[in-house]
Amino acid sequence: MDALFPGVTVEEVRADIPWDLQVAETISSFPVPRDEEIDFLRRFSPSNSLPNAVALQMTTDNLLRKLATNR
Repeated sequence: MDALFPGVTVEEVRADIPWDLQVAETISSFPVPRDEEIDFLRRFSPSNSLPNAVALQMTTDNLLRKLATNR
């Protein structure tokens, strides 16, 4: 990793990643997204286009499939 969004720490990212995250000596910042970019992402986000129950079921099915193939 060599960049973070403003207000996010390396420790927060590491807490969400199940592997040993490689961190560059110098970490830069990603630009803050513009309002138009955030609006676009919100409108086309899968979590917004699918009902929560459907999205949860798809996520669960995918996780179970991955677990079954790793045995």
